[in-house]
Amino acid sequence: TLHRPDPIEVEVRPRPGRPPRRMARLSERDASAWRALGGRVATVLEPRLGPEVVANRALISGGRWGLEALAASFRRLEGRLGASRRPAGAGASFLSTDVEDFFPSVGPRTVAGALLAAGVSAEDAKRAVTMLEGWAALGYRGLPIGPPASAVVANAVLRSVDQAVGAPFARWVDDYVVRLDTEHRATEVLERMDEALDRLGLKRSLPKTRVGLQPGWAGSGVEPSRRYGP
Repeated sequence: TLHRPDPIEVEVRPRPGRPPRRMARLSERDASAWRALGGRVATVLEPRLGPEVVANRALISGGRWGLEALAASFRRLEGRLGASRRPAGAGASFLSTDVEDFFPSVGPRTVAGALLAAGVSAEDAKRAVTMLEGWAALGYRGLPIGPPASAVVANAVLRSVDQAVGAPFARWVDDYVVRLDTEHRATEVLERMDEALDRLGLKRSLPKTRVGLQPGWAGSGVEPSRRYGP
């Protein structure tokens, strides 16, 4: 039986210099169903994600699952960026960018396609669509922000963009830092990313796209840019 969701309670959290974040509080029954779905997705998805994905990795053990602790994610981020800082000759630089309005822009059809492409069952893809369509009809658009299962689904959605980058990179949620050199140029990487995003019905944030000599971040909820770049 497909789950018909309840209205989402929204908590608006201000962010200095940035639009407020609309955190989602799911009903108890919705939270249980969404988390169970996230666990099944994570079981299929995790082995298919590369080390470039440094945030919101799922840990699965004994029939239980949860997201990796933030400290562990930061350690893996340090490893990726530490390797990126090794001398690479003249002309090396870094491309930083992210997805515009990512979580609210992820529609049910995009989620269904991404889950099926990752090997998730058609039944679970349909469950996800039913819940997202139900929430949208009740006034909450896109992936609910906050629940761990949404982070897992987000990694599934961006998997095709990861595959399109074609250069060494790290991704923190929807923020990308790509290493550029004579073989990997910004315009070529961005063209590939834009094509992949367009197929998902998503867009790259133009104001947050930049190239610099040090790895930086377009801006995420945990502000890794304060530690790793300008």
